[in-house]
Amino acid sequence: MKRTTVIPKLMTTEEVMAVSRRGVNRVRRAAASGALKAQPRVPGAPFMFTEENVADWIERGSPEVPAPTRRRRAS
Repeated sequence: MKRTTVIPKLMTTEEVMAVSRRGVNRVRRAAASGALKAQPRVPGAPFMFTEENVADWIERGSPEVPAPTRRRRAS
């Protein structure tokens, strides 16, 4: 029996800009802040994104910074 592995398509910053209709600075800031999840990379390498992460980011309104999370006080 042969296994099939689905490899998600990776998108560049330019492709994300075209799909989301946002500028390069907005996409890069969102990726740097963690609002848009990027694939692991070496410093200086271009950002790469999966289609699922880009779709999720667009559905959330293309934020530049991630949503705030509640911080627990140390007991």
